[in-house]
Amino acid sequence: MERLAQADLPPIVSVVAPSGFGKTTLLSQWAERDGLAFAWVAVEEADNDPKVLLSRIAQVLDTVEPIDRQVFDALTSPASSIPGLVVPRLGSAMLSRTSPVALVLDDVHVLRNSECRAALSMLADHVPDGSRLVLSGQVEPPLRIARLRAEGRVLEIGPGDLSLTRDEASSLMRDAGIVLEEQEVAELHRRTEGWPVGLYLAALYIREGAPFGRVAASFGGDDLFVSEYVESEFLSRISPQDRAFLTRTAVLERMCGPLCDAVLERSGSAEALADLARSNLLLVPLDRRGKWYRYHHLFRDMLRAELDRLEPELIPVLRRRA
Repeated sequence: MERLAQADLPPIVSVVAPSGFGKTTLLSQWAERDGLAFAWVAVEEADNDPKVLLSRIAQVLDTVEPIDRQVFDALTSPASSIPGLVVPRLGSAMLSRTSPVALVLDDVHVLRNSECRAALSMLADHVPDGSRLVLSGQVEPPLRIARLRAEGRVLEIGPGDLSLTRDEASSLMRDAGIVLEEQEVAELHRRTEGWPVGLYLAALYIREGAPFGRVAASFGGDDLFVSEYVESEFLSRISPQDRAFLTRTAVLERMCGPLCDAVLERSGSAEALADLARSNLLLVPLDRRGKWYRYHHLFRDMLRAELDRLEPELIPVLRRRA
């Protein structure tokens, strides 16, 4: 919140983290506390059409301050070009605003349409002084982030910023009506790595009746609450091949491409790891070169439990290869 409230905030704000880190909560709290007007678009599957997406953006901007009717004329004309006419007019409308605005696109990772992604990249060049373009999602936004970073035009907020500290984890437990010893909170914080939803699921687990005296030690990624959340928010949207890669490499404490190739007796694992890292599947990079990774503790617990359930005979084979 302090970083978002700074006077010299860059024109682009990127909030990227896996599900359950509180991205939308953060932006909602910012909107409540900041004097800036907010125009909010919760991106949906139907927005994978450039005119639909840009129409929604134009409409929310229009509610804050009326924009040029020519923008809507271009959007409704079947013959109008998105990059040649629609985006330039919408960009000009943004630049000509008399009062600043924060245009928020939440869940921007839903956008797969190349024209939509290109349009957002073009709009990023039309953010007027004092205004903000805020893109929040589970993967890196469709912008030229490297260039924006080099130019100092983007503030990036990631999982490390959104993870809860041990004191915050303790506060969360107290607010959920859970009283724990300090060492138990510390162990839960270590197991969840400060993942907000993981800590809240731990609170639900305790409330449901965790084993007396071993609350922290008994909670893990194989718990029903965690496995159902991971299934719905992560695993349901990947291919069976990627899922098999995840479960079988979960025998490893840390991974690189050649090691995974050896364990799985295949090739191309380095590319698979890079793709999974880009999709923010609770894969934690261990260096700045994109070589070594590990899984989030709860995620790995869940994957190992699935491997033990589906292919238990494969576990000693994979370990021997490793």
